[in-house]
Amino acid sequence: ALPPLSKDRGFRATNIMTNSYIMVDPYERFFQNAQGTHHDYTYSPALLTLNEEQIACYLQVDLAKYALRYQSTLTVSSAA
Repeated sequence: ALPPLSKDRGFRATNIMTNSYIMVDPYERFFQNAQGTHHDYTYSPALLTLNEEQIACYLQVDLAKYALRYQSTLTVSSAA
């Protein structure tokens, strides 16, 4: 569960964003900012050098956070 919205709205926004999306760099590697800082990126090997099972091991997406980011969008679009 996400922490309640506090006076520090930036913390909650960072918490929701951390591990809630997939990023690929120009070298065709996944990269993640698991700690929520600008200096703690982790990188996978180049995706074209991996098989499907290996690629799945490098996907570190929190699907609950991903869904939460788009919850209001999904609610609006499903009502239309």
